[in-house]
Amino acid sequence: GEHRYIFHLYALDTMLNLSGTVTSKILRKSMEKHILATTTLTSLYKRVK
Repeated sequence: GEHRYIFHLYALDTMLNLSGTVTSKILRKSMEKHILATTTLTSLYKRVK
């Protein structure tokens, strides 16, 4: 079948200094004051036989 992949992309005004185990909650909190722009990239994949 066909698969849809959705990527959320962010332009930040700084490099994040993260190490160790980073959860999505920690990542979002670290990014929230540094987001300059966002976009979504959607890709479809279907295996051709």
